[in-house]
Amino acid sequence: VGLPARLWLRGTERVRLLRRRWAGEWRQGRVLCDEEEGWRHLVDALLVGNIAEAVFHLALATGVDEAALWGVVRCEFRHLRDRLGGDRLAALCDGEAWPTRRRLGPGEVLLPSAFVGLPEEVETSRAFG
Repeated sequence: VGLPARLWLRGTERVRLLRRRWAGEWRQGRVLCDEEEGWRHLVDALLVGNIAEAVFHLALATGVDEAALWGVVRCEFRHLRDRLGGDRLAALCDGEAWPTRRRLGPGEVLLPSAFVGLPEEVETSRAFG
């Protein structure tokens, strides 16, 4: 068993559209948001809903330490920051806190209170150090 060469991530839940771009085509509702809320939602969906889940399952299936896998994530995000620029991506790479969820045991239900900080080895580096 080895690491996959390619990984497809599932779609995001609770889709949001930026109000300034879509307000004319959508009635007011929970689907519209401002840029700050949209960014927070994207970070949550990408990191919690996809990457953190992938890191956990890859570590579980392969025996590779999660910290090493988070190092790969860190490297890829730095590459994106350097290639694409942007204040928000730079802030995320340079120290913005990442959301994550504690792992659930059998029969547990995810509640908002289940959100916790990143593992110590990632938190101390502020995710991208």
